[in-house]
Amino acid sequence: MSREKSKRPQSKADAPSGRRQFLKQMGTGAAVTAAALAAPNVARAQDKVVLKFQSTWPAKDIFNEFAGDYVNKVNEMAGGRLELRPEPGEVLAAYRVGLHELCRDDSPRFVTIPESDRPVVQVPLGHDLIHAPTGAVLVQFRWLALEGRDDPVAGFEQPVFAWR
Repeated sequence: MSREKSKRPQSKADAPSGRRQFLKQMGTGAAVTAAALAAPNVARAQDKVVLKFQSTWPAKDIFNEFAGDYVNKVNEMAGGRLELRPEPGEVLAAYRVGLHELCRDDSPRFVTIPESDRPVVQVPLGHDLIHAPTGAVLVQFRWLALEGRDDPVAGFEQPVFAWR
């Protein structure tokens, strides 16, 4: 007489752990749910992405022409899914800054504002104050390249007018 194997485990060692079986079932269920939820997104086409960029080159400068050629090539290769768009009007001013300007005794400045716990950074250049994120880049350049410090600048705040 042949002995039929019982589907039931013979000992506790043969039985899968309750927690392991539960996690296995939950993992399978989660994968099926995620696949079902993601499936409609696979079929949906994305909107065209528009990336604006700015330049400080004068309109008749050769580098501005090179940038225009680059924009045309990228837009052509993207097939309508991406559009690079130059925004020349966005640059308020271009500064020629001597390194001595970054190392002034009154630079950088840190002010507190009631809207944030983080300090607002100000870098005085000429008669202007440059705030984060540009001010943070200038401070980081000073600290790292000129002073050899590797202090982080990620915690600097922008002024409230830049939050809009």
